[in-house]
Amino acid sequence: MSDEQKKPPLRQFSKSTECSDDFYGVFHESSSLVVECECGRVHFGGDGDYEEGEEEDLLAKMAKDPQRYLQHGDYSPWGELFGYTFVFDCPCGLVNCLEKQIWNNKEHIMRYLLKRLKIEAARKTEQAELAGKVSDLMKGKLLTTP
Repeated sequence: MSDEQKKPPLRQFSKSTECSDDFYGVFHESSSLVVECECGRVHFGGDGDYEEGEEEDLLAKMAKDPQRYLQHGDYSPWGELFGYTFVFDCPCGLVNCLEKQIWNNKEHIMRYLLKRLKIEAARKTEQAELAGKVSDLMKGKLLTTP
């Protein structure tokens, strides 16, 4: 069985492929000539600096499986969140699904972030105090302990 025959079925996360400009602005990590979305689709640009034979290979795969291999005119913007690599405008709708999950759980997420930020701030304060004591020791000052 060839690698192409072993591929799992394409996943569909949402019917909508749209996300807000805010989500795009925060989670757009990069754009790539070739990138695979979590759903199994491979997005590739129509014009780019490919390795020798790479573009021809992708075009041949697209001819055999046009639902899995999607050619774009340019580089494909993508992001990563919760371990999922997603491609903006991918027909799977993962980007829409992730944004909805964040928005629908925003109160829980905000409470978690506030709690973690307080813990991190306390840890940094403690580290700064310890660094000050070490600095005093290095300067030969006598420290008094509380």
